Amino acid sequence: MATSINGWIVLEPTDPHLVTRVIPGTTRKLRMRDDVLPLFLALAAEYHRTIARIDTGTLDDWGYAHRIANASTKWSDHSSGTAMDLNSTGEGRQGTGPFTWWKTTTRYLRATALKRKFAVVIWGGAASLGGDYVQSANWDWMHWAIRPGVNVTAVKAQILKMKINPDGTIRP
Repeated sequence: MATSINGWIVLEPTDPHLVTRVIPGTTRKLRMRDDVLPLFLALAAEYHRTIARIDTGTLDDWGYAHRIANASTKWSDHSSGTAMDLNSTGEGRQGTGPFTWWKTTTRYLRATALKRKFAVVIWGGAASLGGDYVQSANWDWMHWAIRPGVNVTAVKAQILKMKINPDGTIRP
């Protein structure tokens, strides 16, 4: 079986493990693997509240995509349903000047705080600003994915630890 960069099994578009839900506090939806979706819904909702709104302008927030990675010859983490992109046309690799946008101290500090809080994920920002990508050719500011080497048991444990409901809301 084919696996994505982070080691998860690549899912076909009709796989029953792929589900779609609305990101809490927004009108946007994510389609991802059911095991990880609550974690990413909660992360996207917090990103929306603390970094930048995701439910305005272009529809440029997504999860699952059956494809090879842009900066690799391997399957994208999106193909396993274990990655999402937020505000990709403005803040991501596809955006104009994302390094300048992200260099705002509060933005990258909040993004690195999210990365720490949601411990089983990586962020595609520059390592110098708290992201997980070292080479500038690979910076992908919009990109959040399950960290390589993390399995479904660890993801479920993180969801339980953070008290995340299936819809991505967090219990007090």
